[in-house]
Amino acid sequence: MIAYIKGELLDVGVDGDTAYAEVLTQSGVGYKVWLPTLPSALDTAEEAEFFIESVYREDSQALYGFFTGRQREYSRILTGISGIGPKTALNIVSAFDMDTFAGLVEAGEFAVLSKQVKGLGTKGAKRIILELQGKLVLTSTEKADPVGAGEDNELFGDIKMALESLGYRGGELRDKMTLARRIIGENADITVEALLVKLL
Repeated sequence: MIAYIKGELLDVGVDGDTAYAEVLTQSGVGYKVWLPTLPSALDTAEEAEFFIESVYREDSQALYGFFTGRQREYSRILTGISGIGPKTALNIVSAFDMDTFAGLVEAGEFAVLSKQVKGLGTKGAKRIILELQGKLVLTSTEKADPVGAGEDNELFGDIKMALESLGYRGGELRDKMTLARRIIGENADITVEALLVKLL
């Protein structure tokens, strides 16, 4: 299963209503990767890299690319919900960054989700809120608690990457990150290493 692609950017564009990039790897294999947005900072012939979610079906296969591992995890959370496929998840990632999305879910803003995300609809938006409300880790300062937990986004991001490298995903990862936020709130000067020891 393809999880990461790095290579020369041959072409970027929009097919239907979805952005894509065509990438030629050093092994000489070319891939078409569906993206949440066009990679505006890149020109063709430059090197590009994407975190990949591979979707294989009996009659087709598709590669969905993301600019960061966090974006890919965001998509995986969404596709874990019944009725939310990879294309809809990609549209959600395109419409909202993860912190904005989490804020909308916590506020129960199903109307905003259904209006802004192509192909979602009211029923799908309500299902997302039902499934995810109270379960998403917020890192934005607007959602931080009074003692400042979650405001140190660099530490928060570092510990998340460390946990992912150890194999934590989905609900297990969210539970660990919730605990991490609480620990950071109690000790804002804690190091990544010390925090990881406490979490494990």
